[in-house]
Amino acid sequence: MQKTLHKILKLHSAYGYKGEYSSWDKALTHTTGYDADSILKQVSDATQKVIANEATFERDGISFEIIEYAWPLVAVILMITHKDEKLNIIDFGGSLGSTYFQHRNIFNTIFNKVKWSIVEQGHYVEYGNKKILDKNLGFYDNLVTCVKKTKSKTLLLSGSLGYIENIEVLVSNILKLDFDFIIIDRTVFVEGCDDMI
Repeated sequence: MQKTLHKILKLHSAYGYKGEYSSWDKALTHTTGYDADSILKQVSDATQKVIANEATFERDGISFEIIEYAWPLVAVILMITHKDEKLNIIDFGGSLGSTYFQHRNIFNTIFNKVKWSIVEQGHYVEYGNKKILDKNLGFYDNLVTCVKKTKSKTLLLSGSLGYIENIEVLVSNILKLDFDFIIIDRTVFVEGCDDMI
């Protein structure tokens, strides 16, 4: 069984975590970045299916017909907002609203008001502000500006930390913003590999 599994994993070795690279630039020579226009096109097409009710949610540019709630994330959000009638959260690296659309039915039922603010790359922000017409969503290309405008005290980092070149700078800046809650979701941590690229 173990040998069979090893063979299967070797056949699919194009996927998964690779490294260790000596620099961020060196790693980029082996891949394309999340900033590629083709990725935005795939994500926007899948998101438009969700908006048109042709799909229930989108993740990583793939649209899904059956809803899959991330119950641990929902539980944490409900725990930290248990006395609030409104949800005000910043989703750093939140694409075009993947997590929001995945859970909007829950949040719009529980809270009187939902403000879901996404901090993303410029071309995602431009597309989101022009094409994603949802009263609960806002798109920003700068975390500091987003915090000032939304007054949110909760930050969600869902699967985005691994795509940041200068992670130490980001974490330092996040800590200066004095959030009450920082939620880290869908993030791999490997002991002894803190600075591995």
